[in-house]
Amino acid sequence: MSKNTMSTEDRQKEILNIALKIIHEEGYKSLTVRNIADRIGISEPAIYRHFDNKEEIVRGLAERAFRKDCSRVDLESYENLHDLLKDILKNQFEILERNPYITAILFHSEIFREYPEIEKLFVDHQREKENHLKEVVREGQKRECFSKDVDEEAFALIFMGAVRMSVLKWRNEEFSYSLKEKSNRISKELSKILGRHDDD
Repeated sequence: MSKNTMSTEDRQKEILNIALKIIHEEGYKSLTVRNIADRIGISEPAIYRHFDNKEEIVRGLAERAFRKDCSRVDLESYENLHDLLKDILKNQFEILERNPYITAILFHSEIFREYPEIEKLFVDHQREKENHLKEVVREGQKRECFSKDVDEEAFALIFMGAVRMSVLKWRNEEFSYSLKEKSNRISKELSKILGRHDDD
């Protein structure tokens, strides 16, 4: 399909892909409609047929990243909640390995500060992740497979911090190793905090 006959949906995906690549390679300050158009080889007005402005492009990137970063898992489908947390981490790392460029925005909230409504999406997304992790801790304590001494909020922040630092290190090292392969070691350390039972 030629550039002039591309479908609306495919063109929008291409614009978002190029925008993400620009942020990854050159930083957010280089993200302009002109730069996107130049990279694709189309005119700026052609971009505006799909997105009203740069804010809409950034919103599209945010929504895509947050969808891919979804880590909610059904608690009832797990007998061992240590395994659930292990799978949350592994699944998140697998998704990021398949979509490494989204790390350019997923852990950089400053990108969204220019647009308060998009920043709110980021804050809400982080809060949803934190609340789900807290829910997992509460359920694990209720089932007596996690220590009652574990603070649910502190653990959620430790978990999210471990993910963030692992991903940033991976990104800084140019995705040169398998992030997923690191998940088991991290999961084991997190399980120690929760108080793994001898029969787990």
